[in-house]
Amino acid sequence: MTGDRYAAWIDEPEFRENPAKFASLLAKRALVDPAQVDPHLVLRPYRLGYVRTKRGDRVPALLGGPRIRYRHTNGRWREGSFFTQTSKMSCFSWSIPAGPTTLHGTCPASVPRDIPARSPESGVQAALTKPERAGGFICGECYAGKNRYLYGSIQKAQMLRLSWIERAMDSGTFVTEMYQALAMTFNAPVGSLELVEIDPHFFRIHDSGDFYHPEYYAAWAEVCAMASAIRFWAPTRMWVFPEWRTLMTQTIGIPDNLALRPSALWFNTPTPRIRGFAAGSGAGREANAWDCPAWGTGSCGSSEGPKGTVPCRTCWAGRTPVVYHKH
Repeated sequence: MTGDRYAAWIDEPEFRENPAKFASLLAKRALVDPAQVDPHLVLRPYRLGYVRTKRGDRVPALLGGPRIRYRHTNGRWREGSFFTQTSKMSCFSWSIPAGPTTLHGTCPASVPRDIPARSPESGVQAALTKPERAGGFICGECYAGKNRYLYGSIQKAQMLRLSWIERAMDSGTFVTEMYQALAMTFNAPVGSLELVEIDPHFFRIHDSGDFYHPEYYAAWAEVCAMASAIRFWAPTRMWVFPEWRTLMTQTIGIPDNLALRPSALWFNTPTPRIRGFAAGSGAGREANAWDCPAWGTGSCGSSEGPKGTVPCRTCWAGRTPVVYHKH
């Protein structure tokens, strides 16, 4: 592991304190061979089951659904999870590796030196400029680069999805396979969805990762347009690149049911206001934004929105700036 490669992960505090974790992350991400991943999903009916927590509690869980098929090193076919079920957001979500692309991540804007310092657009320049009162670089303390996200099982699952993206994009099946997988979520038993507090009408794109390639964003835009019954929310830092702002807002466009939120670069700064995008999001303290209540109540599904209604789905509406607690 060279010093340059270590610096490429933005000197993540968790890795700085324990470099062995960084080496472990690289090893985990190298375990998946994209050539051994099937671009066609296995669609298994959803069913209610139960799993054990670390404390030994038996809790309900939604089992089955779309699965990624891959060939194990022993030559046998195995399956991996496709969507994640994020209890905090009370919805299904899509999770791929975070961090620099040089480390198999999907976040080109996660390295400060790669971010443009100037822009002729006043709103963009304001968001690129670090105020004196700002905190640290958010990607440097990203939740998707520490804690449970570093578990071997999580890293493998994310790498399987990234490998599936590459295979599906190459074979031209991404849009149809993803749409079919999303359609399956509406066929899950209603009682089971309520029991595990999952609402299939809302979907989070990237609880980890970003739109790292133009064709990948185009494919997701097509999927969103097709799946008009679902409200999508995707935070992104690709707004920092001028060619990506043009791509997203003009060349390809943003579907009406996608809240594409530009994410702030530093803690405790105003949320970005970028022309053509939804209202921005940030982390820490910001007086002129909705303070996400999910960290106090446990989930979006049990939280009140700005108008006092439950559940809170402000992030998916896209009209109101939102800040999240550091986690």
